[in-house]
Amino acid sequence: MAFIPLPIFCIIFGVIGVFVNLKNVMNGHVSEAFVGIFLGVIAGVLIDIFSLLLNRLK
Repeated sequence: MAFIPLPIFCIIFGVIGVFVNLKNVMNGHVSEAFVGIFLGVIAGVLIDIFSLLLNRLK
């Protein structure tokens, strides 16, 4: 049976990116906010891949 991980860290870091960049959105810097959210999602994806690899090595 294949293990399909829920991308928990991706969701968490994406939400953190939204809240951190809420100030940029309020000031009208929407593009900076999208960059921050994008970087948060990418960091979450990398952590998910790393945790999946660690589970495979056990």
